[in-house]
This record gives sequence, structure tokens and C-alpha cells, in this order.
Amino acid sequence: APPDAPPEAGGFAALAPLLLDVDRPHPTADDTPTMPLRTAGSRPVSAPRADVSLARGTVLCSRYALEQVIGSGGSSSVYRARDQQPAAPPSVQDPSSGLVAIKLLRPEDNANPQARARLTREFRQMRRLTHAGIARVFELHCDSEFCFISMELVAGRTVNEWLQADSSYQQALRIIRGCCEALQYAHSLDVLHGDLKPTNVLVAA
Repeated sequence: APPDAPPEAGGFAALAPLLLDVDRPHPTADDTPTMPLRTAGSRPVSAPRADVSLARGTVLCSRYALEQVIGSGGSSSVYRARDQQPAAPPSVQDPSSGLVAIKLLRPEDNANPQARARLTREFRQMRRLTHAGIARVFELHCDSEFCFISMELVAGRTVNEWLQADSSYQQALRIIRGCCEALQYAHSLDVLHGDLKPTNVLVAA
């Protein structure tokens, strides 16, 4: 399916899958979905743990070339990466084409069956959602070396960053409305967000 049209500048962009609260057990049953929303583009959401990050240029599965750590959670790190086998050829007009986000279990958690099960469950839950305000997921890959999800990379800044810059009352209302629409859609499918806060919501670049 073609990508959704980008939201207007200063409007609601999306919620972030890298911030899905899957690094700890959900308080309800294992099959209860937890809501993923859009990735944080080129800006880090939390300080990455540099001591466990893979080197720039590392290629996963002969396909995804890692470029930069953009986020970090309890058992995983999120990288900006270039898909070397994109579905469509990279566009000269769109330098971001071919870029994806990779949510990768850290080496110390890769052999942990519970961590792998949570990431697998997250992917299955995210795949159920199709909404302009929710990032798309592409692939789940787990082997003896790596376990990761590839997903849409969305350029933008967090609401927390936006509030410190050029925020306005009307723009804030649009962002709140966008969040509510995305959450309402997810809730209609019994999918819940595990950690909704300003650092987990993106405003379009």
C-alpha cells in the first residue's frame, strides 16, 4: 500500500512504535495488544546506550545498513537504517526514501526467550493497525544473532521538543485531536498504548 500523505507542518504527525511499552510485562493477559505509534525520525527520544550499540555500517541480514542510534529502551535500541533492498528505488527528490527504523534487541537480551516473545507480540500487534497517525511495520526477523523489527521511519520532533520552540494554542489543539483520533482507532481494535507522553508523540518536520 502507498504511504500515507504526510501531515501538515506543525500538525500531528504520529505516535512512536519505538516507545511501545513492551520491555516490561503488560499488566493484563499476554495476548492483550499494546499500542505502537510512529517512530521518532532523526531525533533521539532517550539517550542511547553507546556501549551496546552496533557500529555504523553494520548490515543486518544482508539488507539493513545501520546509520545511527535514535532511541533506546529497556531491552532494545532503535536505529535509523538504510534498506538496501527497498520495494521501490530510492528517489532523488526524496533523500529519505529507503530509510527505515530498526528496533533491535540488545545482544544481552537476544537469547532471552521472554524478550523475543515480547518483540514478536509487538510486531503482530503493530501489524494490525493501519492509520495515518500510526507507523507501519514491515518485517520481523529473529535468528541466533539478531532479533529486530523493521518499520517506517518518520522525520519529526517530539511534542516535548516542539513545546520548547514554536508551539501555539491552535497547533496544540490539532496535536491533541490527532492523538485522540489515533488512540480511538487503536482502542477500537483493543490495542492500547503503554506509555503515552509528550516525548512519545511526534510533530511533522
